[in-house]
Amino acid sequence: MNRSIIAKGVAFIYLSTSIMGTTLPVMADTVETGEESVEVNSSSENSKTYDITFEDSSVTAPELEVTNEDSITYVTISESGTYKLSGSGKNVCFDVAKVEATFVLDNVTMDNTDASVYFIKSSKGATINLQLSGESTITGGEGAISSKNGEINISGETLNVYSSTDDAFKSKGGTVCINSGNITIRDCQGDGIQAENVEINDGEVYISTYYDNAATGYYTSGQYSSGSSTAYNYLWENGDNKYERVNTDTGSHKGIKAGTKGKTIKFEDGTDDIEIESSGSLKISGGTIVIDTSASGLKSNKVTSSGYTATSAGNYIIGSPDDAIACNADIEISGGSLTLTSADDGISAVGTVTITGDTDIDILSAYEGIEGQTIIVGEDGSSSGPEININSNDDGINTSGKTLTYTYDSYDDYEEYDGDLYYTKQSKSATTGNDLYFYSGNITINIDSENEQTVELPNGS
Repeated sequence: MNRSIIAKGVAFIYLSTSIMGTTLPVMADTVETGEESVEVNSSSENSKTYDITFEDSSVTAPELEVTNEDSITYVTISESGTYKLSGSGKNVCFDVAKVEATFVLDNVTMDNTDASVYFIKSSKGATINLQLSGESTITGGEGAISSKNGEINISGETLNVYSSTDDAFKSKGGTVCINSGNITIRDCQGDGIQAENVEINDGEVYISTYYDNAATGYYTSGQYSSGSSTAYNYLWENGDNKYERVNTDTGSHKGIKAGTKGKTIKFEDGTDDIEIESSGSLKISGGTIVIDTSASGLKSNKVTSSGYTATSAGNYIIGSPDDAIACNADIEISGGSLTLTSADDGISAVGTVTITGDTDIDILSAYEGIEGQTIIVGEDGSSSGPEININSNDDGINTSGKTLTYTYDSYDDYEEYDGDLYYTKQSKSATTGNDLYFYSGNITINIDSENEQTVELPNGS
């Protein structure tokens, strides 16, 4: 693959303890540089206000439907309005219809440890405005808010979301927007934030993800053969093609995940192919963001601990290592401060990663620092730009486009397991269009693939 770098004015520092094999600070087909190194309120229609209080297992919600099932209290929200919540409770779920509901959390403490539900959920496409007054905490359960095909808008003061078993904030097919506030998502077993579109404009956001089996080696060397009864997964390569056979679903544990993955789905039983186009967006214009996915697993070119087998690509995948920030389309970062510790990629996009403005990015550790088919840093003609520091085990910056094909044994398998199991993924690298543009700013890359480090993983070491 032909690659060239043209550097005219950007400050670029490369530090490395070693360069082994194909480990490079920058991978690109072409590199071109320039000359220089809310507050959310409910709408006027939402005039009605409801006061709701919690006291242990009791919920007081005048005029609202309250039911109890399997020791979980469900509060039905069927009208647009403002819902003011206060007190300390447990095992509560708000079930929201397709309305616009503003939830004001006034120093709420909610313990959903024994309830496999979201604190606020909508399967109907609701718009949920979350206004934070004081400091509220939600512990356990599936997560804080889920609104399928809807909107989640967050503003105000402080919210802590601890130990959710699914994504802490989820809007599959919809949008999550953080305008202000201090949001802490700790020990999340899914993705911290997952939506078709994610937007962060201001505030302080801390996310740490967690995987119970982070110390288990699910990926081994050797090519999968059809009909194998193995419960684990395989990786192998053939030219520009990479293959992955998935027999065990290890889940997703990203800090922030946006978009829908573009792919072709094929079936061994002759069912017609399904084509899915990539979509979505991830935009960060301000705020302070700290993300740590290191407790999801480990991806490394070398492991000295016994009991682990390398993949046929020569690297090691332990547990379910995942990205700090990922988008199945484009990422735009135009401001803010990002500090990332990742078990896999620091920042990854299927399409274009654009980093401009006075953005400050510090990738403390990652397998690869920044990955996308096209990466743009700074603005042409600008005398200032982003400050980026990358510490990686493999590539610091990698421009790499891919086309994905998923092949399932049968359509029944695809339906029964929601597409998460018993498939072979083929990833074909693009040989053109992998472009890197440095216009302004400062970039420091440190590749440390030799120094031994001790990594502690959940349920292992």
